[in-house]
Amino acid sequence: WLGFVAVLVLLPFCLSNDYDNLASGFLAFLIIFVSASLLLQTASFPFIKPSEVWEFLLRPTISFALVLLLLLIFFLIKKEFLSLKAFRRFYLVLCSAFMLALCFFIVLCNTVGFAPLDAFLKFSNAWGTYRGEIWKQCFSLFGSFSWKQKLFGVGPEALRYYTQAPGILGQRVLDQAHNEFLQYFLTSGLLGGVSYLSIVVFAVIKAIRHKRNNLFAAAFFCAAAAYWAQSIVNIAQPFTTPLLFLFLSVFAGVQGCEITTSEPEKRQRNNSNCLYC
Repeated sequence: WLGFVAVLVLLPFCLSNDYDNLASGFLAFLIIFVSASLLLQTASFPFIKPSEVWEFLLRPTISFALVLLLLLIFFLIKKEFLSLKAFRRFYLVLCSAFMLALCFFIVLCNTVGFAPLDAFLKFSNAWGTYRGEIWKQCFSLFGSFSWKQKLFGVGPEALRYYTQAPGILGQRVLDQAHNEFLQYFLTSGLLGGVSYLSIVVFAVIKAIRHKRNNLFAAAFFCAAAAYWAQSIVNIAQPFTTPLLFLFLSVFAGVQGCEITTSEPEKRQRNNSNCLYC
C-alpha cells in the first residue's frame, strides 16, 4: 500500500507537463482500481483476505464515488479545462492539506484517541502486526550498543545474535527490524545508515531539479520512491532490493537527457552521449 500511494502522489507531478500524459495517468489509475475491485469482488482467494482499506474502498457508494471522481478528472484534463500550471498548484495544495490532516489525526489518535482511525494511526506494541514492539526493541538495542557498534553496526545478518539475550524479545529471536532504514543502522551503524539515507536525499534533490523535463528519469524515480515507501514496514529481499539499485542506476544515467513530456515533435536529443534519448 505504501509503495502504491507513493506512485499515486508522485506520478501526477511527473506527468503534469502535458495534457495527454496527465490524462493517461488518471485513466491508468481508473483501470487499476476498477480491475482490482472486480477481481476482489468476483474471484475467490481462500488464503487471501482483502485488507481493511480495500474493504472500505469496495463499499458500493465509495467505489462509485471514486470511479466518478477519476472519470471527471480525466475528462477535465482531456478538455484542458484547467491550465497545467493551475493543476500543479491545486494538486500541491491538495497533497499539503492531506499531509497536514494526516499529521493531525496521528497526533489525535496517539493522545486522546479517535476510534475510526486508531487501528491505523495509533502507535502501540501491536501496531502493524507487532512492528511497534519490534521497532521499540530495536531502538532500545541500538542505544545499548558500544560506540564502535553504533558507528559500524553489528554486521549483516548478525542482529539475531544480539536479540537472543533473555528479556530482549521474550522467547523470540529477531533477525530483521521490519524497517530497512532501521535495519541498516543496526547492522551497518551510523556510517552505513547515513550513507543509505544520503542516496535517498540526493535522488530526491536530483528529481526536484529536473522536475518534469525527463519522463524516463521520472518513471524510475517513482519506482525507487515506491520501494523506499514500502521498505518502511518491510525487509530487504534478494529478489527485490537489487531492483532498487537498477532503478537508481537508470535514473542517474538519464539525468543528462532533457527529454520533455510535451508534444513529440518538440522532443530533442540534447545529449548525444545518452543512449536513452
